[in-house]
Amino acid sequence: MSTFILTPKCNIPLSHGMKIEKGTLPFIVEIPTNHLPFDSISSKNMVKNCLLARGIDISGHESILSGAFFDFKKV
Repeated sequence: MSTFILTPKCNIPLSHGMKIEKGTLPFIVEIPTNHLPFDSISSKNMVKNCLLARGIDISGHESILSGAFFDFKKV
């Protein structure tokens, strides 16, 4: 498994008045080796589950799971 730190690049509005704010909420996600956080459906699901574990439900907003919205760095 490869470990990545993800950080939001911009403010991301979600349902019910929730939002992810730019530069906050860096979180760690483990992705299978030779994959990046947003390069496959299973990798995106791992990121989504990690956010859900932090109390952030992005259901209906899966399009934010991309490098356009998050910086990621391998550790």
